[in-house]
Formats: sequence, C-alpha cells, structure tokens
Amino acid sequence: MLATTQTGALNNIPDCYIKIGSAAPIYMYIMPDIGDGHAATYAQQNGIGRSLPAYTFSYGGPRQISWTIHLYADTYQRLLSNLATLRLIEACTYPRNGAGNLPFVPPSICKLKCGPMLGDYELNVVLTNYSVKYPVDVQWSDKIGLPYNGSVLYVGPIPYKFDIDCTFETVYDASQLPGAERILSLGN
Repeated sequence: MLATTQTGALNNIPDCYIKIGSAAPIYMYIMPDIGDGHAATYAQQNGIGRSLPAYTFSYGGPRQISWTIHLYADTYQRLLSNLATLRLIEACTYPRNGAGNLPFVPPSICKLKCGPMLGDYELNVVLTNYSVKYPVDVQWSDKIGLPYNGSVLYVGPIPYKFDIDCTFETVYDASQLPGAERILSLGN
C-alpha cells in the first residue's frame, strides 16, 4: 500500500512509524511488512501411573516483531532521507558514547506504531537484528555531495529502491509487564 497525493508524490502514513531515541520519527510511506510473535514455554511433569505427562507454564519468551521497511526514492530529497533512515537503523545495534565512568551506554530504545496492528499504544522495543540487501535490478544514483564540517562528503551511489529487514524485541518497565488481561484489553 502506498500513500500518495494526486501528483503521485509519496506521503507519510501518519500512524505508522519507528521512533529511535530523541530523533524525529521515521514515518513509513509504503506499508511495512510486519510479523508479530511470542512464545510460551511449558515444563513437562511426568507422574507415576499417568499415560500422558502434565504440563505447567514455566515462562514466556520475548515478543519479537519483524518489520520490513520499504524505501523508494521519488525525489532527490527522498533519496537522502532513505540514506538517513538506513543510518539510523544501523546505529540501533551499536552502543552509544557514554559520559564519566561509562565509556558506552546501550543502543537507543525504539518505539513502534502502525495503526492498531501491534496494540493501541507505541510499543517499546530494542532492535536485535537488521539486514539490508541492495538490489541490482533498480536504478542507482550517482555520488551525492553532502556538506560536512565545512567541506563536502561524497556518498553513494544509492539505489532508488531497497528494503531493510528489522527484528525487534519488546521491552517493558518492570511495573508494566503485560499479562493476558492487558493484552486482551490494550493489545500490548
């Protein structure tokens, strides 16, 4: 699904985005492919004289969200925006610079929202994996000169279309851990 104007320019989908730390949200302008999964682990209890074991709930696994960002450049500005999106996603798997006695701090916590699909509120997540494969069947840009510290930094070439496959895991404040009642009423 594309969000377009009458002129064919791509519009952002206002309720479908990824927020990374304090950076501006990355709004989707092509509907992402989203998968959502959660596992429950049960312990098997064998009893004398039973024909089948009894099962008891042990713990729940992480809730994993797969999210494929589809990037397509219809303008020069969108080409630069797609590159910035890629760099923001890449940065979510590296530690950030710390201060004082902490040389590094963990990567940023992200927030996901795409309509009601993942729940009624933004979902707090960490990016555990991303992958990008650059296609050879689409047009690529020439090198692009960007101003950087008083000089020009050349980047590129950049494909006009590519996808970023992301895997997120939800994180919760200890006081906000979800139970079945919360999932049934709020969705997250």
